[in-house]
Amino acid sequence: MIKESLHWVLSSCAGRVLGQTLQKEFCGVSTDTRQIKAGELFFCLRAQRDGHLYLKEAIEKGCAAVVVDEQFIQEHSPQESSVPLIVVKDTLQALGDLAHAWRLKFNIPVLAITGSNGKTTTKELIKTVLEEHFKLLVTAGNLNNLIGVPKTLFQLTETHQIAIIEMGMNHYGEIARLTEIAKPSLALITNVGKAHLEHFGSVEAIAKAKGELFAGLSSDAIAFVNVKDPLVAALATPAKKIPFGSLESQYWTEAADSQDPDLLALQAHVHGQSNRLELRLLGEHNRQNILAALVIADHFGLSLEDAKSSLENFISVSGRMQLLKLKSGAYLINDCYNANPASMAAALKTLAHLRSKEDGQKALAILGEMLEVGEASENEHFQIGQLLADLGIEAMIAVGEHANSLLSGVQSISENFGDYLACSDNEAVKKILKDKFQDFSWILVKGSRGSHLEQVVDFLLSR
Repeated sequence: MIKESLHWVLSSCAGRVLGQTLQKEFCGVSTDTRQIKAGELFFCLRAQRDGHLYLKEAIEKGCAAVVVDEQFIQEHSPQESSVPLIVVKDTLQALGDLAHAWRLKFNIPVLAITGSNGKTTTKELIKTVLEEHFKLLVTAGNLNNLIGVPKTLFQLTETHQIAIIEMGMNHYGEIARLTEIAKPSLALITNVGKAHLEHFGSVEAIAKAKGELFAGLSSDAIAFVNVKDPLVAALATPAKKIPFGSLESQYWTEAADSQDPDLLALQAHVHGQSNRLELRLLGEHNRQNILAALVIADHFGLSLEDAKSSLENFISVSGRMQLLKLKSGAYLINDCYNANPASMAAALKTLAHLRSKEDGQKALAILGEMLEVGEASENEHFQIGQLLADLGIEAMIAVGEHANSLLSGVQSISENFGDYLACSDNEAVKKILKDKFQDFSWILVKGSRGSHLEQVVDFLLSR
């Protein structure tokens, strides 16, 4: 965890000091007074709520100093403070600058991961492969933005040998700034898909924004390039490229059969080695995420056999294609953490693949909103409905603002309307599940986080 002098903060953030002298150290950084500890440095961020409103509370709880912006000083002209006030132009910028200065103290590999789909799963797969051999710092949860990445970097200590940093974005410039802060020596873009269309308008624009990671690398860095995704493959970078995903590269996978529905089987080919792997991970799309982890493992000198041993103990991240068994004996695929057109299509294809028509199994998809798709929302939901019908999935409960678009898509393909329903909220979904849809062998629950479909998952698990 970060521990330094307040003088160092001043020089790292290009700030000035008001009040007390800077003859002391701080240990830790906080942006939330609900979690602040004595001796930490408190940043007043202008986020959903203005952090300057909590300055007094931070001082009362024993912070070492407070970082405020020039606007606050101009508006309030504070005369006295029991702790130093470090004044900067922009507190969010200063937070990143401080994290960057701390990161530069550590001469270790820093791997940055971004992408439209699969970045968290890929991060966890890489963690699983490496953690038995190296002391890692890894992004916790979804702390992948302009606040979360600095908070992760502040946890660096001399004991860490590798840092794995997840990066997310909603707008142009965010990945570029995160790259500037973290200064990665290694970078991976999982793929580019229709996420955040609301902000970017096209997949090509999303690729440009994600590509800020590769563009921001130094010439002595390494970019791991998924050549199966043409948009990723086309991104420019001054770094050395290591391609994966094609027969022409040294890294590729093939599908393999498995008798166990819990397992994803594949034949992996890594740098002249070949081995069969079986992971408790759903979806053929995850073969690329697994391959990315194998490429990183190879980079750090681990054999395919070493990686296989670790990966076959991998446990799916909650809410991301997580396979659960219901009391009824049915399988539940919990994929309610997030959704966009590409991940929704992949989940539906997995559902259709897993259920066995020969054994009389039937599948139910409970689908929520795909948020941040913008003006394309109605059409994208309609197309997902069409895909569901094309795949022969026997039933659907659609919920949310675009439920009728999903239903219309199904009805444009299927003549059987009885088992395809649209409803307004999750309480209505629960009522429908009580009254019918009780004889399905496979159930998928998927939607964006704003749909709160974890409520439906909890309901199904309780029955």
